[in-house]
Amino acid sequence: MKKVYGFVLLGLGLALFFPFSGAAQERWEKIVAEAKKEGKVVVSGPPLSGFRQGLIDGYRKAYGISLEYLGLPSGEMSVRLEREAAAGRVSVDANLGGASSGIVNEMPKGLLEPIADKLILAEAANPKMWHKGKIKWVDNQQRYLLQTSEWVMTDLIMNKDKANPNAVAVWADLLKPEWKGKIASYDPRRGGPGNAVARYLLHQFGEEFVVKLYKDQNVVFTQDLRQLVEWVARGTHAVALGPVQVMIELFRKEGFPVVRHFPKDAPGSLVGGYSTITLVKGAPHPNAAIAFVNWFASKEGQEIYARELLEPSRRTDVRQDLVPEYVLPKPGVDYKLDQYSEDWIVNVAPKVQKKLAEALGR
Repeated sequence: MKKVYGFVLLGLGLALFFPFSGAAQERWEKIVAEAKKEGKVVVSGPPLSGFRQGLIDGYRKAYGISLEYLGLPSGEMSVRLEREAAAGRVSVDANLGGASSGIVNEMPKGLLEPIADKLILAEAANPKMWHKGKIKWVDNQQRYLLQTSEWVMTDLIMNKDKANPNAVAVWADLLKPEWKGKIASYDPRRGGPGNAVARYLLHQFGEEFVVKLYKDQNVVFTQDLRQLVEWVARGTHAVALGPVQVMIELFRKEGFPVVRHFPKDAPGSLVGGYSTITLVKGAPHPNAAIAFVNWFASKEGQEIYARELLEPSRRTDVRQDLVPEYVLPKPGVDYKLDQYSEDWIVNVAPKVQKKLAEALGR
């Protein structure tokens, strides 16, 4: 009797914590049932094998539905979505990636389906389960681009055996002669982490600084995220701009002397990594897509995201120790720039990008 009473109290507690009306419950059960009939969901996202397998295994475990994963950069996927929509042969259900292509291309061209009215699962739709008590949308309409992660980027890494981090107290220190030829960067002329760093630096310090840093200091570019960090880990270059933590931690675990560093005059900007999820209009498996979005926004889906990409979830119930401490926004720090907002992407970023292209070429 005590055990039964305990289960009743637990059920009441969950009902209060995750309010799920009878109508919503009925709607959710119908969507899951239809999703199982559809048999699979097709999701595009970053070309990272661990993340791919985590989503495939997690979604199948949750609903018994297959997940087909397409590992493509956001820009390439955007072109594919537009081409398929024009031909009337859409093959992708949902996309995970950055925010720019969704705001600049997919949303204005009518390629996306609203998500806001499809967040049905109580633990996904409840704002109390998200940081600051609200669900974060990249788009001003708060309907299309759901952002589930927020973290601090725009910094650099150093090989502490080759360079003293204290020697780069402020960003201008990298303009000193001793750093010439010793700096690498993920290619800032294309979308991605290198571009985010360069845009931030131009926004903070101006075009002249960017030219002096990237051109006058003979910064070497790569479009390989692993190579960028490996160059620093093995001492080929002392400093790298635009690294991602998945690769940083890969080499740190092997004992390489790689440290992440934030010069004090620019604490970094807020980004969302690959966490922006969108639903594709005309998706071939619409119910499986809705089920996936809700599952991805749940605690289970977000733990997989944080564990595999080392990007912290905005959910309050996902452990922060799954990610490196240096990506967590610090209390009391004013991160003046949020690169995952429609206002920045539409009104500011294009002007910054134009100046960046003029400074560095295309």
